[in-house]
Amino acid sequence: MARVDPEQRMRAAVQAVLDGLVGGDDVSELQQKLAALAVQGDLVLAETLIRLAAQAIELGGFSASDPLSYEGFRERFLSELEFRGKVDHRNSQYAIYAAAMLHGGMAPDVASDTSWWRAELWPYALYGLVAYVRAAAEHRNVEAAVIARELAALAPAID
Repeated sequence: MARVDPEQRMRAAVQAVLDGLVGGDDVSELQQKLAALAVQGDLVLAETLIRLAAQAIELGGFSASDPLSYEGFRERFLSELEFRGKVDHRNSQYAIYAAAMLHGGMAPDVASDTSWWRAELWPYALYGLVAYVRAAAEHRNVEAAVIARELAALAPAID
């Protein structure tokens, strides 16, 4: 099996998730596409998805003067997912918070924060991205595909 360049793998992952969002893929379809590109224990995919999510917050027009409410966030924007137990709740919360932190100008220390996790971070980062894309679309009164296309136009700057 040929070794895939990590940079190529990330470009392929970004392309797959953004194409999927434009095409209306649901979370499980996006997760299946990314699973083929994920490398166990590698945080690059998760960090890339968190950066995309932070950019989706920006595209949504959210700010300190026009904030997005955290209350009911997962229920509103990830209604098809069921988060069970403390681990699911904590991991998804971390991904959501990390993107918000990055948007606010503070880089999360993903490696240190998640070094003891037994679960991979990238699925939770994907959930956060999907939720923020949906929230941005709702806030701007456009389809999620519009936000995904705008993210795709910005993707080279996100790498």
